[in-house]
Amino acid sequence: MIVLRRPYALTAPLALAALILVGCAPQESPEQEPPTDGSGAGVEVVTATPTPSTSPTATPDIQATAETLAATIVAEQLANVTPAPTATAHAAATPAPTVAPRPTQETTPIPPPTPKPTPDPGPENDRQALIALYNATDGDNWKDNENWLSDKPLGEWKGVLTNRAGRVDSLNLRNNRLAGELPVDLGNLTELESLSLSENRLVGRIPASLGNLGKLGSLTAYANRFSGRIPDELGNLIELTYLRLSDNELSGSIPATLGNLKKLERLDLSFNNLSGPIPPELGLATELEELLLNDNSLSGSIPPELGDLSHLQDLDLGDNRLSGSIPEELGNLQHLRQLYLDWDQHSGCIPTGLRYLDERDGLFTNDLPWCDE
Repeated sequence: MIVLRRPYALTAPLALAALILVGCAPQESPEQEPPTDGSGAGVEVVTATPTPSTSPTATPDIQATAETLAATIVAEQLANVTPAPTATAHAAATPAPTVAPRPTQETTPIPPPTPKPTPDPGPENDRQALIALYNATDGDNWKDNENWLSDKPLGEWKGVLTNRAGRVDSLNLRNNRLAGELPVDLGNLTELESLSLSENRLVGRIPASLGNLGKLGSLTAYANRFSGRIPDELGNLIELTYLRLSDNELSGSIPATLGNLKKLERLDLSFNNLSGPIPPELGLATELEELLLNDNSLSGSIPPELGDLSHLQDLDLGDNRLSGSIPEELGNLQHLRQLYLDWDQHSGCIPTGLRYLDERDGLFTNDLPWCDE
């Protein structure tokens, strides 16, 4: 028997034909009760396979035709006829409804919010840097700490000057009994044009953060006890005209980056423990008028590039471990007033271009002969 598991609204002719053909389909013989022998005892019965009806109206061809027609009817109804709603249909007998897929959309990533620019903290930023300096260098025992750490304007703190915007542009704490190490916070005083820390009791390294002071024109920190290398970052101070770090305990080589200081007029690194050769890059600082490298442990020969310092007036390389001949190029220094090469180990002769110095007693070379003698 063909069973329609889901009722459909069939047209009358098609339904009639289906019923006729289905009725002609072969039927199974009904199951018979086992016979008895009259006494109630069962008789062994051999069960035979049911035999299809031999009615002339139930041939195998008719059965096949009926099944084909029924399948055709169901297919047509599934394709063209809307199924009648059945409120009490069993869950297992009802196919799952078909859900149309949602249109696929390309996901656009949400960009992170653009951070708002941090406003320039201005004078408050400078105030915090000065407080850090005070705390790091024993400010309570300074010789003069008038108004420091108070709420008064920074320009009223002892040794501090400010510009119209209230930013610190000058800091002079020379000979004020500062003791300890300089904090890196000093590099936040970005409007600073002059910094004087000389003749104190400062120790440790010179902080590389001072290289952030792009407007600095003068840096003096002589007569302290700074140690370690001179930071290469000082070569970033392109506005610097005066750098004096003498009378400390600085060691290592002279940074070649100091040759970047095109406006530098005075460079004093004397009386330290500097070693290694004089960097020829110093010849690029063509505005130099004073170059003092004496009383260190510098070695090697004098670089001929120093002859390019056409504005040089004072050159002191004495009391080092320099050796070799005096470069002929030094004879080009026509503005030179003093040349100290004493207590070194130079050999050879003195370039004749420097003879005018001997005439005014400005040449000190351990009695080397002149090259034209």
